[in-house]
Amino acid sequence: MMRSWFDLKQTRAQLLFTGLALFLTFFRAGMAFTVTGPYDDTCYVEWLYYFLHVPHEACYATWYYPGTALMWVPGGFVAMLIASLSRTNLDTWIPISIALSSFACFAASIFVAHRILLKHAPKHLHSVLWTVIVVLSIPVLYFATARTCMAHAAELLLTLTTMYYLLERRYFMTLLFTGMATLTRVNDGLIVLMLLGEAIDRGAFSRWDSIRDKEKLVLRSLAAITCLLMIPLTYIVFFNGYFGAAGRLFPLLATITWYRAGYTFWGDQAGLLWSAPWWLLTLGLGVAHFRKLSFRSCGALVGM
Repeated sequence: MMRSWFDLKQTRAQLLFTGLALFLTFFRAGMAFTVTGPYDDTCYVEWLYYFLHVPHEACYATWYYPGTALMWVPGGFVAMLIASLSRTNLDTWIPISIALSSFACFAASIFVAHRILLKHAPKHLHSVLWTVIVVLSIPVLYFATARTCMAHAAELLLTLTTMYYLLERRYFMTLLFTGMATLTRVNDGLIVLMLLGEAIDRGAFSRWDSIRDKEKLVLRSLAAITCLLMIPLTYIVFFNGYFGAAGRLFPLLATITWYRAGYTFWGDQAGLLWSAPWWLLTLGLGVAHFRKLSFRSCGALVGM
């Protein structure tokens, strides 16, 4: 018992040290404490001002969602308190609060990822080192240490937390955090495909064993909710966001060439071979072993 307690304390200390090391090595205050505009950053920051009930209009569009700003609200209140006590401009402190909040989300993601590996991965992947490798394979570090007014750091924490609850079969919490992740970036709504796959894997649509089979009732209800949620999500993605994707999709497809398709992979502007090699590898392995996958994994693959 004492050994287990000591190991837990030691692991937490290692995770804290890792977060501190990443902060000291990669954090760039000059960029992190600045709102880059008039781009996505400005729109996410405007939501924070809205929640703080402070007039601030700078966003150029209407399709940015408030989930990220909700994660920044505690830091925003601290910024308001500091500005009030020091009698300085709130605009000076808001970017600082956002930057530190974003990195805090990234650091918390390391703890959640470690928890997932510890409970659901083979034993040789239980070390803090493997946790760091997994988290750093997701291209979010830049947005947690430099361009911190973007949604990525909060999105990472919310999606990892969603995955944790899904693996733990805590479905209400899974649906709740799916909603939070979708409010952060609408493409995260595709997590519902994994929840639907989980319902199928768990036999939610097999023959009822008894009228009191509560787990099947819960899973069937969640599956029904999931299908209903796909309707507004599809509308938002294809008709009401990013200049109306439906109106641009077919003209965009008509402009695709072999060179432009290839540039997606090896281009110097976030080419997938450089920015997300593990994502590509996972996608490739998923496609290659598609017939062997669970329905939950198929949902993840379709989402990718």
